[in-house]
Amino acid sequence: MKVVIFGLFFSCVLLFSASTTQKIEQSKKELQKSSLKNERLNDRLEDIAKDIAKAEKEIDLLDQDISKLSREYKKTAQESARLKSEIEQSKIKMAETQKSIEKKRADFIALLAEQFSISFAIERIGESSVDSVMLTEIYKGYKIHNQKVLAELNSDIRRLEAQKKNQLKNLERNKESLAKILKMKETLVAKKDKKNNALALLERDERAYKKQLEDAQKEQNSLRATLSKLNIIRNKEVAEAKRREEMRLAAIRSEEERKKRLREQLSSAREKGGNVDLSSIEDSQPSKKVRQVNSSYKPHKIYKYSGSKTISPIDNARIVKKFGTYVDPIYKIKVFNESITLKAPSRDVNVKNVLHGKVVFAGESSMLGNVVVIAHDNNMHTIYAGLSKIAPTIKTGVRIKRGYVVGKVASKLIFEATKDSFHIDPAKLIRV
Repeated sequence: MKVVIFGLFFSCVLLFSASTTQKIEQSKKELQKSSLKNERLNDRLEDIAKDIAKAEKEIDLLDQDISKLSREYKKTAQESARLKSEIEQSKIKMAETQKSIEKKRADFIALLAEQFSISFAIERIGESSVDSVMLTEIYKGYKIHNQKVLAELNSDIRRLEAQKKNQLKNLERNKESLAKILKMKETLVAKKDKKNNALALLERDERAYKKQLEDAQKEQNSLRATLSKLNIIRNKEVAEAKRREEMRLAAIRSEEERKKRLREQLSSAREKGGNVDLSSIEDSQPSKKVRQVNSSYKPHKIYKYSGSKTISPIDNARIVKKFGTYVDPIYKIKVFNESITLKAPSRDVNVKNVLHGKVVFAGESSMLGNVVVIAHDNNMHTIYAGLSKIAPTIKTGVRIKRGYVVGKVASKLIFEATKDSFHIDPAKLIRV
């Protein structure tokens, strides 16, 4: 009986263990997916910034082309109306010329027939009387006069034919000019459509970029909150950082509005004239709020580490985001980065502790994935954020040696270091 009960108990344990293992594995997979998603979002930030810069340049060039075409089109619009009028006038003149030519030819043929009759009459007069001599002289004079008129008619016909030829050339030339104007209009409409599409994409990218910036700030806030709870950084610094971020967000909103107005002002100014003097445009300079953020910006107090360098948390990693002050490429706002971002040479690599110490935090962050914080001698701390996994042996209170694996990272690791509540440039601490 005892054997049966033990067997049932053992079977239940196995079933429970299997179920628990499946849940753990499922949780790990979901966590990995979340970490990979965060990695992809972080990668997109740089790509979006490049897309925005590229789109702004393309829109600026399109705007210049559109403005130039618009000015040319305005000039040629009146020319177009004149050409259409000239074409109609040319058609009327050509019809009149054609009638003149036909009439001149008819007169020429009639006069030629009459001249022939006169010549024939002169030949038939045989008697040498006074009357016949006078008649002959009259016919001869009339013949000479007719020859002159025939020559004039012939000259008029040649002139009218040349005039008609020129009119035809003018007509064709005017038609070609008109076709070019219409083609210019089509090009202008197409460029405007292209600009509108580019603007729509730019606005989409700007929204995505702003969202990424906000997420990045939330990540830093999340990490600061964790470090503040652990008394690694002071509450005063957290409050100051939050104040700065609120100013930055207000400046970003102000910059978005300014840049939109600037595009409209530039477009309008370019249509009126050739080269545009940016200094004459009100919104050509960064907004007042951006200037306030940058003028009031003070570099964070940091601890200048001068000790010997230790190992890197990731073998053969490279720094893709540096520690310290940088200017946001889109909004031109000064930002302080409290960590470095290390790019792993491949996916799912080990992350190692860089100095002997004790684990003071090991847990999950909604913004940073998994985070491990380790306390070292001399009130120094190292922070490993964005981990896809935390090693099972890493628990709060556990002492670990340098080189001990604290977890894995999918692609990029956010690595931070502090001493006496001041940040350290991690690149000064590790060999990369």
